[in-house]
Amino acid sequence: MPIQVSPQFTDSKLQPGCAMEDKIDVFEDQMSGWLLRHAHALLDEKYVFRKDAGFAVLTLVTAYFEPIESYHAGLSSDRQSKVFFRRGFLRVFLNLPTTLKNNGFTDADQLAADIADEIYIHLRCGLFHEGGAKHKLLVRQDTAPLGFMLDMTTGNVGSIVIDPGRFVAEVQNHLNTYVARLRDPSETDLRQKFEAFFDHKMSPSQPTILPPPSAVK
Repeated sequence: MPIQVSPQFTDSKLQPGCAMEDKIDVFEDQMSGWLLRHAHALLDEKYVFRKDAGFAVLTLVTAYFEPIESYHAGLSSDRQSKVFFRRGFLRVFLNLPTTLKNNGFTDADQLAADIADEIYIHLRCGLFHEGGAKHKLLVRQDTAPLGFMLDMTTGNVGSIVIDPGRFVAEVQNHLNTYVARLRDPSETDLRQKFEAFFDHKMSPSQPTILPPPSAVK
C-alpha cells in the first residue's frame, strides 16, 4: 500500500538509490503543502475568519524553525530543541542583528539571540504546550514582521509584536532561497547536510507498523 510522504508524493518517490532531486522535491512539498500553503490560505482575504487567524497562522509557521536548522546542520534536534529553534529562527531573520546594530544596540548578536529565545518560550512553547501565546507576545498587523520593546529597568526583552502576514512572508522567502541553493550542485556542503538529516528523518531505524486497510463497504 503506497504511503503518502508529502501532499504530492508517495514513498515510490523515495526508493533506494533515488536522486537527490527527488528528496528535495519531497522536502519542499512537505514544507509548502503541509505548513506554509495553509498559513497563506488563512491570511487570504477570502477566508471569512481571517482577522482571527493570527495564532493559527503562527502555529503552522512556528513549526518551521527547528527542523530547518536540522536540515542545515545535518543533525537531529533531539534534546536541543531551544538551541535549534534559535539557530533556525536567526537563519530566517538573517538581517536581525544588523538591523539592531543600525538602531544603536551595541551587543546586537546577543540581543538577537535573546529575542529568538523569547519567541521560543512565548510563541512556540506557548502555542504547542499551552494552546496560546504567553504574556510577552502580541499579534497584530504592523509595519514589520516583528518588533520588540525592552524593559528599561532590566534591559531584558519586555514584549514582542508579530505581524503574521509579514512573518509568513519571511519564512516563505527563506524556504524559496534554501530550495534554490539545494538544487545547485555546487552547494556541496549544504546538500550533504540536508541529505544526512533527510535520510535520518525519512528512514527511521525501526520500521513503522502500518494499520490495516480500511474496510470496503
